[in-house]
Amino acid sequence: MLEPKELTLTDMNGVAKTFVISKMPYYPAREVISQFIPTGSPKIGDYRENEKLSQIMFRYVSIVLPEGQKLALTTPTLVENHVDFKTGILLEKAMLEYNAGFFDYGAISNSLSGFAQTAQVWITKILTDSQARSSAKEKQASTNSKRSTRSKMRS
Repeated sequence: MLEPKELTLTDMNGVAKTFVISKMPYYPAREVISQFIPTGSPKIGDYRENEKLSQIMFRYVSIVLPEGQKLALTTPTLVENHVDFKTGILLEKAMLEYNAGFFDYGAISNSLSGFAQTAQVWITKILTDSQARSSAKEKQASTNSKRSTRSKMRS
């Protein structure tokens, strides 16, 4: 484990459990950090992909057993046996913060609000341009005042 850090979390039943989280090597960290939030976003994310990223992250988490032994949570079954929902979410958050310093102190919130403002301008421009194109007439109306041959045939 790279730079292990111990933390104690209280699960949904009020039981305190001690875990050891660590820094992830570059490539797993890059994959997780670049994709974790987008794949976990409601309606636009991809839950299965987010779950795979969570499994990668948990390979770098161990639980400290009552006897003091550390058990790495390297498989989904080990995670299921030792982590409830509340603890899992807290561990994911702790891993993101520990492996990517920009998650600390609300910096990610500031980054996302900047992105939201930029996205709003971008989306507004796209919609405005799209509306203008869909409202435009395909051909200019004829300036000829005579009736067409087609109209004469119908009469």
